[in-house]
Amino acid sequence: MYFEWAKGLTPADQEQMLAILNAVAMKEGTNGIPRPLTAEEGAEFAAGLDGAVRRGDCYQLLGRDRPGGRIVSFATLERVKMNPARAHVVEVKRMASAPEIRGFGVYLLEGWRVILDKCREIGCDLINIDVSEDGPYRLWQKLGFRVYLVLEDYARVGERRLKGYYLSVYLDEACKALERLQ
Repeated sequence: MYFEWAKGLTPADQEQMLAILNAVAMKEGTNGIPRPLTAEEGAEFAAGLDGAVRRGDCYQLLGRDRPGGRIVSFATLERVKMNPARAHVVEVKRMASAPEIRGFGVYLLEGWRVILDKCREIGCDLINIDVSEDGPYRLWQKLGFRVYLVLEDYARVGERRLKGYYLSVYLDEACKALERLQ
């Protein structure tokens, strides 16, 4: 797999990312989207993310099957910008992988290493993530994250109410956990 930090998202990138989100929503529903996005929702999502990347409001990691190839995974890092006292904090958001590569394997570990390197580069040493109970919160715990809050009414899918797990890890702890797993 080939990883790159995007400076912007081409129309092809946007289309491939939306296809992954929709495939995961149809198969597992664990990426925070309980159903495939409509064309309008997808266009709004992609345009908003592209704008944020181009403005430098976030960092967008793309995992491709080969250099210049098809996107098979992606993750967004967002720093806490509005509060200088929290400049050391980064959030992992909008993370998804194509169903054929999902799971705890070499792609995940390689991508996680790239994310940790970026956190070090931008001076962030506390990483936060939140995920619904039907998401991979146990996987994040294997990567060193600790649950600091459980929200009972995190998401609603029809009549179903899902718990949400808020997790955090310090960069050094995450690096040590990754070393143990490799």
